[in-house]
Amino acid sequence: MVIRVQTRDNEPVEKALRRLRKLCNNEGVTRTSKSKSYFEKPSERRRREQRERKKAIRLSMRAKRQDVAKLLQRRRKARKNARAAQRAEANSAAGVTPENAAPDAVTETPVAATPAPETATS
Repeated sequence: MVIRVQTRDNEPVEKALRRLRKLCNNEGVTRTSKSKSYFEKPSERRRREQRERKKAIRLSMRAKRQDVAKLLQRRRKARKNARAAQRAEANSAAGVTPENAAPDAVTETPVAATPAPETATS
């Protein structure tokens, strides 16, 4: 594996070194060189790799949960907007303007009152 950093015109050496270090970290060269600097027993290597696998699974599950939460949030928002549009359409059909409409109030339709039966008083 060869990592190259080309310097630009009038670029300071420190900046090019910083880019090189960042590339090495991203490619895992630094981590590999540190892990190879001492002997690691095979049992320790297996345990470390198992830990890394579990961590990768845990991180992917967290990302999946976050994706599901975002999806549910988008669905809730879409339903809320659809209900608001239906309410606005119903209000416009009934001739209710937004100024005189109570927010989230249930509008009642008047029921025809039936006259009470008259009783004979003597």
